[in-house]
Amino acid sequence: MAAGTTPYHTHDYEHLVQVKGGRGVVVDERGERHELAAGYSVFVAPNEKHRFANPFSEPFVFACAIPNPNISCAQSQEP
Repeated sequence: MAAGTTPYHTHDYEHLVQVKGGRGVVVDERGERHELAAGYSVFVAPNEKHRFANPFSEPFVFACAIPNPNISCAQSQEP
C-alpha cells in the first residue's frame, strides 16, 4: 500500500493480517491506532470496524489470510 488510507470497513469473516514489509497503522472503531511493522500480525474479528493507513514514505506490504473455504480473494498493489 502506497501512502494513504483505506476507508473504515467491516467483513462478515475473521482475517489475519501479516505485515511483510514497511510500516503502517491499523485503526480500530474507537480510533485507537496501532503501528505495525514487518513481522507483526493482526487478528481482525468478524464485523470489527477497522481501516489501514500508511503515513510513511516506504510501501506498506501485507497479506490477509482468510480461514473460510467459501471466500477466495487476492489483491496486489505495486508501488
